[in-house]
Amino acid sequence: MPLLLCFGEELRLRAARRVAACRGYEVEFEAEAARVVSLAAELSPEAVLLDLDHAGDLAVELARHLHETLERPIILVAHPSPPA
Repeated sequence: MPLLLCFGEELRLRAARRVAACRGYEVEFEAEAARVVSLAAELSPEAVLLDLDHAGDLAVELARHLHETLERPIILVAHPSPPA
């Protein structure tokens, strides 16, 4: 089964989990950047989803590192701010 690795809070990315599961993906969540790097190397996911709101600039640096080492799609997501 293909794997989607997600960096961020599972609750915030629950829609991604539902969509990926409907498409036949197993979804693995991780909240720590260092662990994402080791999991990506270990599990070789089909793609990595990074939540910018979870880690901001760290997520961007993580995306650069994974892009160079993993050679898989890296997807950055940001959640809209609620209206004031």
